[in-house]
Amino acid sequence: MTRHFKHFSPLLTACIVTVILSAGFITDGTVMFRPGSFGTGMLQPGIAAAQAEWDTPRFTNAGETMWNSETYITGREVNIRSGPDTSSESLGFFRFGEPVRILEDLGDWYKVEFRYSSMTAYVHKNFVGSWSTVKEKQLPSSFGMSIIDKLYDCVNASAPFGTNELKGLEREKKLKEIDHYQDVIDKDLALIESSKDLPRRTIDDMVKAVNLINDMFACQRRFVTEPDQAANMRDEAYPDLHEAFLRLYETMDKYR
Repeated sequence: MTRHFKHFSPLLTACIVTVILSAGFITDGTVMFRPGSFGTGMLQPGIAAAQAEWDTPRFTNAGETMWNSETYITGREVNIRSGPDTSSESLGFFRFGEPVRILEDLGDWYKVEFRYSSMTAYVHKNFVGSWSTVKEKQLPSSFGMSIIDKLYDCVNASAPFGTNELKGLEREKKLKEIDHYQDVIDKDLALIESSKDLPRRTIDDMVKAVNLINDMFACQRRFVTEPDQAANMRDEAYPDLHEAFLRLYETMDKYR
C-alpha cells in the first residue's frame, strides 16, 4: 500500500469507494479503477448515503452528522491497529481530530468504530479524547484542516447511487442539500482567507482544496439537473476533480 492510502483512515477509504461507485466507474457491473489509484486490502462498502431534511433549513448528511461526536483522535500519525497492542498490524493512520465511537474499553486500548461505518479498529487510550483536548493540541492551521476534513467527508457522503435519476421531491431535496453545502463552503472560505496566523502558501493550499470540494458539489448538481450529460460527467469531471483533490490532500498532513 502506498503512503497515500496508508494515511487515510478506513472511513476515508470507504468514502473513496463510494465516490468512485457514485461517479460512474461501472461497466457491465464491474467497478473500473484507474491504474495506480488504489492499493489493496482495505476497500470497504461506502458510508451511509446523504439524508437531506426537507422541512428544515439545515441539511445534514452522514459526513456532517459524523462530526457531532463525543470522542476524537487527539494525536498525530496515530496508527489504526488490527488488535489492542503495538505488535498488531498497522492498517493506516487516523487523521488528527477525526471522530470515533468507543465500543470497548480494553485497559490501555480502545476498540473504536468509525462513525457511520461498520469498520472497527484499535487505538491506544493516549490518543482518544474530547474536542477540548483536540483544540489544546491544535496548530494555527489545524482549524482550517478540520474544515477541509469535514467538507470532504460531506461531499463523499452526499454522492449516492443514481443521482442523475432522482425525480420529484427527492430531486428537490438533493438540490437543496447541495445549496446548503455550497453556502457553508462560501463561509468557510471566508474564514480561511481572513486568517492572520497562516502563511500565504498554507492559505492558498486550503483555498484550493475547498474550491475542489465545491467543484465536486457543483458536479453533483449537474448530475441532477443535466441527466443527458450525466454519463460523460461521471466518466470525466467528477473522478478528475476527486483525483486532483486527493493529490493535494495527501500533502496537507503537515497542516493538521
